[in-house]
Order: sequence, then C-alpha cells, then structure tokens
Amino acid sequence: MKLIYIAGKYRGKTEFEVKRNIDLACYYQEEITRRRPDLFVVCPHKNTAYLGGLQNDQYFLDGTMELLRRCDYIYMLPYRDWE
Repeated sequence: MKLIYIAGKYRGKTEFEVKRNIDLACYYQEEITRRRPDLFVVCPHKNTAYLGGLQNDQYFLDGTMELLRRCDYIYMLPYRDWE
C-alpha cells in the first residue's frame, strides 16, 4: 500500500475559515479513500485540527513535514478552494 499526503491550506483569518479548510481536506480524503483503496490517505488537517496552543507552530510544521517525507504521493487541493 502506498501513502498519499493531502496538501492544502489549513490556516485562516477566522475559525470559520480554518474549519472550512479542514472540511475541504476531509472531503478529498474521503473521495480518495473511496476511489483508491490501494492508497492510504494522510490528512494532516485532521492530525492537527484544533490543537493550536498545545505546542508552538514549529512543532506541528515539523511533524507534518516528517509525514510528508514518508509519503509516496502528494495530492494538492485545488487552489480555487484555498481562497
């Protein structure tokens, strides 16, 4: 089984925007999982959702970069959805 990393915007100007970004990543995680059972989806949006303040930003960035290094593929969320 190969690993695919969902890459896209997490941060937002408001909590609503952060939630929207997480929901978007989750949608694509579900779609890829449904369509490609040969791939295991790594969704950092879900790994770090709403954990701000428990550690500094660098902790989460370093962790997600390590996940990315271990993945075989990257799925970039459509840019139009990042706005």
